[in-house]
Amino acid sequence: MDLLRAQGPMGRRKLALALGVTPQTIGNLVDTLLADGWISALGPERKGRGKPGARYAVNPGGAVSIGYELAQDRVHWVVMDLAGSLRASGRFRVADAAPATVLPLLAARTEALRKDIPAPLAGVGVVAPGPFGPLRRRAGLGGAAAWSGPDPIAPLQAVLDVPVHLDNDANAAALAEALFGAGARMSDFLTLYFGEGVGLGIVAGGRPLRGAYGNAGEIGLMHLAEGDAPLDALASAAGLRDDASDAAVSDWIARAVPPLVQVLSLLEDIFDPERVIVSGDLPPGAVERFCDALLAGGIAPPGPIAGMAGPLTAATGAAALPLFDVLTARSDPGDAPPLPA
Repeated sequence: MDLLRAQGPMGRRKLALALGVTPQTIGNLVDTLLADGWISALGPERKGRGKPGARYAVNPGGAVSIGYELAQDRVHWVVMDLAGSLRASGRFRVADAAPATVLPLLAARTEALRKDIPAPLAGVGVVAPGPFGPLRRRAGLGGAAAWSGPDPIAPLQAVLDVPVHLDNDANAAALAEALFGAGARMSDFLTLYFGEGVGLGIVAGGRPLRGAYGNAGEIGLMHLAEGDAPLDALASAAGLRDDASDAAVSDWIARAVPPLVQVLSLLEDIFDPERVIVSGDLPPGAVERFCDALLAGGIAPPGPIAGMAGPLTAATGAAALPLFDVLTARSDPGDAPPLPA
């Protein structure tokens, strides 16, 4: 699946050579994936002499995933297929974002979507407010915060009987870029994500770097100097949801670029990424302008590049969480542990 996703249609012989397995083994794998609907057979590639064999590709309709972004008063949702295309999307209001309020609503919405979309459900991704665990307490957000605990999404997984993944928005956005976006051809990159605040998703060696509690990349809590406000306050783009005028975008860029040049210059030294991808809930054109400003502000060439943007970016990232396990050979069950208290 990873080869077909990354390199496009291939025949059995090429697949066997690329994977280093016997033709019989690849034949069994292909037959199983065909029977399950995960891949589809295409017309043969006619090159040279001899009878051409069939080529195979990921079947976009072989399965779907559902992604939910939780905010304080609303939930955005998307349905994504194996090609990364959105089959459906929407939003609904909630009284608050606590698990006791939200999880029953997510279960009901998921069951309704399953009836409407004729494809197997590979899993569900949930982007919840972070940080998690001890870092949440250190940030002054309370030791009994709503999304702390040994496994806050276990009740949802028990009801749906499919894999359910919980992560923060920046990590989810990075996985979406790794699968279907600007990071699809990269093994090492950083995703600078703008949501309610600013966060960082890290992909290293083709794998998400989450940390012990899922908080790797929580740069929004950083204070660059004694007495400074946290980076979230200095660089947040949340105000652009209410005013996306050219003047408002220019003001945000002028305010956010200087501290982020400092932070990203340090992070580039630490992680040595191929590129920095800028993503988030930003108005049209703002990402590209921000990337240009970062490069002009001192980020080393070739500089950052634009990723996904818009109000569904976090929900799209959430939908990518279960598909990352399905479509890549770069994850294992230990990549996304339950988030401890």
